[in-house]
Formats: sequence, C-alpha cells, structure tokens
Amino acid sequence: MLLAYEVTRDFPLSPLPIETPLEKMTAYVLNGKKIVFVSILRAGNGILDGMLRILPSARVGHIGIYRDPKSLVAVEYYCKMPPDMESRNAIIVDPMLVTGHSAIAAVDRLNETKPRSTKFVCLVRRRTGSRRFTKITRTSPPTPRRSMTSSTKKATSCRDSAARGTGCTERGRDPRSERPRCGEPHR
Repeated sequence: MLLAYEVTRDFPLSPLPIETPLEKMTAYVLNGKKIVFVSILRAGNGILDGMLRILPSARVGHIGIYRDPKSLVAVEYYCKMPPDMESRNAIIVDPMLVTGHSAIAAVDRLNETKPRSTKFVCLVRRRTGSRRFTKITRTSPPTPRRSMTSSTKKATSCRDSAARGTGCTERGRDPRSERPRCGEPHR
C-alpha cells in the first residue's frame, strides 16, 4: 500500500474544501479517476489490491503476458484498458523485474494507448532486468527503498548470521556488543 504513496508523489493535486471538527479548510487530493493501475496478469494482482485500497476511484487495466519457454520472449495473450487513456496517468504493477522482458512488453503495449504518463512499480528487481528495462524503455525502474530491503533483513535471525559468519550488524550495531540471543529475529 505504501508504494501507492511513493508512485503518486509527483502527480497533480486538486483543491477540495472540507470541514474539520475545528474549522473549514482546503485539502489537496489526487484525482483518482485519472489514474489507471495496469496489472501484469496474474502476479500483479496482489499489488493491485493494495494500490486500490489507497486509491479506490482509480481505473484498472490488465495485460496478460507469459514467457515462451523455448525462445524466452514475452508473449501477450490479453489486454484490456479503460477508455480515454490519453488523459490518464498509467501505473504498471508487477511484483518482480527479473529479465525485464515482460515489463518491457507491458510498457510497449501500454504506450500504444498513449497515456499521459507511464510508471512501473515492482517490489523486487534484478540488476540485469533493471539494466535491460532502462536501456530499452529509456526510463529507470524505481529504486527499492531502504525500508524494503531492511524488512528482508529483519526476517533473518542471529543463527542465520552466525552461519554466514557475518554476525549481528542490524541498525549499525557492533557485532561484538548487544548481540541478541541466537534464534531471535533482528529488530
């Protein structure tokens, strides 16, 4: 869900007069009906649910793509977009950017509908897929935030760190002091 805040950070806002318990004021809101979330089927639907919880008025599109096992080329089998894409900001959602073939095919297909802007959101990316995506689409995929990478570190325990010989160094702690007991997750 927090990715929705990050990806829409630079979208234009519209003023909306509201009444709070203390006084009347003007709040600024996103125009959700001009935003389209495009899910790369089926994996992107998990992220799509969280995005729609933040922007329930956003429109939804779907692109079905699979990788041909022999040629490893992305093959499109389904595409459904809302009407009037020229006036909409499109956000493609997919959990992983590994080889980049599916993401590149989705961006190319979406750009045929001529949206106002196109963004790609992923949770995990591989360097080779990111380079290919950047080279071909001439845009860079989102850089994973530190909070996303540190959340995976929190799942490791001291026992895992000791097995790798790295010690407990979460949050800048010296591995020789304040060690949690083995088996405890990092905090």
